[in-house]
Amino acid sequence: MDKYLGLGFLILRGSPVPWPEKLPIEIGSPLLCAGITTYSPLRYFGLDKPGMNIGVVGHGGLGHVAMKFANAFGIKITVISTSIDKKKEAIEKLGADSFLVSRDPEKMKAGAGTLDGIIDTVSATHPLLPLISLLKPHGKLVLVGAPDKPLELPVFPLISMSSFYPITEWVQNISIRILTILLNIHHSWQ
Repeated sequence: MDKYLGLGFLILRGSPVPWPEKLPIEIGSPLLCAGITTYSPLRYFGLDKPGMNIGVVGHGGLGHVAMKFANAFGIKITVISTSIDKKKEAIEKLGADSFLVSRDPEKMKAGAGTLDGIIDTVSATHPLLPLISLLKPHGKLVLVGAPDKPLELPVFPLISMSSFYPITEWVQNISIRILTILLNIHHSWQ
């Protein structure tokens, strides 16, 4: 590493990247991958505003880093996991504000429409529809995990879900207009 203002340089994809000399590469380099993978979507999709409420699905490596960034942004974090066993760690050590067990239909129903966005870090195949139901209107579901099999997303239930409010509102408005026209035509024929 060349010295420049106390920084060394790491060559990453052919470009020099400033690197703090006191940070061992074996400790810092995982942060490049997990950090970019979670920080970028939080910023790009506008899920970085203080007071927002985001869900983090899975709190392993990527989820852990996503929670660190969310905490730094002042975001409320709801961890979504298949097991209650991880609740204590998520809240006490990683700074989550709440915890949902995705296999508990009552808790998932209670959480419906509460999240501004979800960062899904799980690399195993899992259902997406229950996650989508947790989103507020205009909420964002960002998948950063890489399952080895395609994820299933049934389309029909999405048509009536609140997270797709603009679409359902548009369809309802068109339906009301058509119904009004038909009623006017019917009355004019009598």
